[in-house]
Amino acid sequence: MTNRRSSRNIHIAGASALVLAILAPFQATGWESDEYSFLKVLSSSTHTQITRAAFDEVVKSDGELFAHKRSLIAGANTELHDRPAAANDYGLDLDKKRKEHKPKNGGTGDIAGWWKDALTAYRNGNTERAYFLLGVVLHYVQDMGAPAGAKDINHGGNLSNFDSFELIAARNWQPSFKNPPEDPEYADPSAYYAFARDLTKKEMPDYTETSSFSNTWLAASAEEKKAVSRREGVAVLVTTWALRAALKEFGGKEDKKFPSDWDRKTAVLVLEAVSDGGYAGPDDLETMRKALENSMTVEQIDQGFARLQPCRTVRKFRDNPLYLVAAEHYAYMRQQASKSGDIGFREVPDLYYTTKIRVLRQGIDERLQTTSQKIAPPSLGVADWGKLGVEHGLADYRARTGLEPKKGTEAAGHIREMKLAEGVALLGIIDRNTIGLAAPTEDSDCSLDEPEFQIHPTSTGNLPMTIP
Repeated sequence: MTNRRSSRNIHIAGASALVLAILAPFQATGWESDEYSFLKVLSSSTHTQITRAAFDEVVKSDGELFAHKRSLIAGANTELHDRPAAANDYGLDLDKKRKEHKPKNGGTGDIAGWWKDALTAYRNGNTERAYFLLGVVLHYVQDMGAPAGAKDINHGGNLSNFDSFELIAARNWQPSFKNPPEDPEYADPSAYYAFARDLTKKEMPDYTETSSFSNTWLAASAEEKKAVSRREGVAVLVTTWALRAALKEFGGKEDKKFPSDWDRKTAVLVLEAVSDGGYAGPDDLETMRKALENSMTVEQIDQGFARLQPCRTVRKFRDNPLYLVAAEHYAYMRQQASKSGDIGFREVPDLYYTTKIRVLRQGIDERLQTTSQKIAPPSLGVADWGKLGVEHGLADYRARTGLEPKKGTEAAGHIREMKLAEGVALLGIIDRNTIGLAAPTEDSDCSLDEPEFQIHPTSTGNLPMTIP
């Protein structure tokens, strides 16, 4: 004889399975993600909810996290289990990475490798890529909060093998934080993967198959709802702890002076761009400092900016590496200051930096975009390079004309456009004197590559140490 609960489940199983098939076709997941959900236009996925809750808690005490919310959430919604990876905006061959890090139906066999990739990207100046990869790490940590993932029970998003726990949790965001577990305070964020897995196994010993739960929240028992809410709450806490650990390792370099190797990459890109035939000199900081201080003609710096500018929209640099951003800012500021001799440009880099912070915090950063590429994160290192470009440009003007730079009108126009873009979304894109709202371009449109060089033990400090 069929009991009431079993009969109820039978009546709704077909429709529920069909819904899940639409939400996550043929993809194993631990929680519902945006990547395979048509409902993301109506509400946020479980992975988004978990990540956003952790972000909101940690961002209160971190100086740069606020600028990377979209990248972090994008990574947390990236499914890398049983099928080829989707395209991304971070210059990554994700399918190659997926295979390299030993994908499993419910998790990964190499969470430490994913974290190493994130940390390496950050240390190399690819901060947007780093936060996206950190989001991938958090995704896997979150998956260990779902019982099928933690127990490595084969499951998918198709009609014959869907996970009733995932289905009941989808679009039912009611996390419970009663009796929270204690943070083990790992220094390595990837260690929270095993912590979450073992905790889920301990707290859900009776979950043995994907049909263990009801198929809808409406049909779920009080015990089932309590279990889902508990797992959601624990997932938020563990994600928060892992995120904090990762940010400590990142060290917040982005919102400080550049490390010496970021400066070296920036200097090499500038010198490559302004030199016919490329830059063949040594790549130590002192030599490159002197090379940049040499007077440049208007034609030289125009050439340099023309070479750097298209690199901001090519696919290989879609993740906004800060050394490239700094090189382009330097070239543009040097170009404008050299042509005009306007000392007002000294205000522009810092103003742009503070404006970025404001628009990012308000979620209106698209107003500053001049291409399809999202704006780069606010960076004091990038601002320093912009200010160095201004001073070198004013020196070029002085050497070329014999006149002393003075206050003019050109910088005021830039400042006016920046304020206009921040204040009025539509008017902010009118009369831009940059490259316009260009689409992503092919890698061949950028003649420059990421600089590669040996680490110089003596290359310490920052190249733009002093601004005249």
